[in-house]
Amino acid sequence: MKETEAREYVRTIAKTLKYCHEQGVSHRDLKAENVLVSKDGRLKLIDFAFAFKGEKGEKVDTFCGTPSYMAPEIFLKAPHCPRKADIWALGILAFKLVIGELPFVSRFQ
Repeated sequence: MKETEAREYVRTIAKTLKYCHEQGVSHRDLKAENVLVSKDGRLKLIDFAFAFKGEKGEKVDTFCGTPSYMAPEIFLKAPHCPRKADIWALGILAFKLVIGELPFVSRFQ
């Protein structure tokens, strides 16, 4: 994907995450497979099965999500902010859109 197209996708997903976070919802499994693109180019974020509803800054120690997109603190099973973990996953997704592959190889795959 061209960088300009990826930028628009990432911007749209970031706005969607911002809205979710403002509602107190963290997705916790953001990945390419959970973003659908309609025929008219609109993006839809799907699969909120691991979603967490909580206060801003609240930390959790739940190990969930897709290993290739997980923030390091989740692997460490350390208390972490799910909203910040969503932003980490967005960075991984942005890398995948531009480069075409994931930046890290998970030993769990």
